[in-house]
Amino acid sequence: MAQAQYRSLSKRVVDRLSVNGKDAIFWDRDLAGFGVRVYPSGKKVFIVQTRAFGRSKRVTLGTHGPLAAERARKDASAVIARIKKGQPPVEPEPTPEPTVADLAERYQREYVEMHCKPTTVSHYRLMLRKHIVPALGERLVAEVEHKDILAFHNRSDTPMTRCWCSSTRTTRDECLGCWPSGWRSTVCGCTRTRRGWWTFV
Repeated sequence: MAQAQYRSLSKRVVDRLSVNGKDAIFWDRDLAGFGVRVYPSGKKVFIVQTRAFGRSKRVTLGTHGPLAAERARKDASAVIARIKKGQPPVEPEPTPEPTVADLAERYQREYVEMHCKPTTVSHYRLMLRKHIVPALGERLVAEVEHKDILAFHNRSDTPMTRCWCSSTRTTRDECLGCWPSGWRSTVCGCTRTRRGWWTFV
């Protein structure tokens, strides 16, 4: 690589930069650590390189053109500040809120398939696919309330099995009546699949 050179990296300056044979890095005179790497092909990539806690860190910001020089300078300043503080160069994007369908897939994979017999695995998969996911799958887990669970249990098309809250068969209303006020802490369910599902959640 050719020896690094220094410029004031404005859009006009970056537009005119070129190299012959080998790529080169041109560093900004005003913001230490901000530069642009120019390739013989004409491609130009903004970068940041700085030291923190005894280590050198280089980060690619983006390609000149889609990323304007002034925007790259602002991004570089923010990246350098984060690195100096010991933070990741770019703030991580927040993890998307899981939907009921997301948790259904995780429950099947991480619990059912690990702890249940093959016939039970098939049964749970069928119950999730035919009943829980169609009814609630698109809802965010954080938005599902106790009333939504009660409405789901009360649906006429939801299959029933032996109640888990007593050793004798009971009516739907009697079963639902034993639920505590917070659905996340319930220990009762009207079907085997739903009991395991809500406990997992």
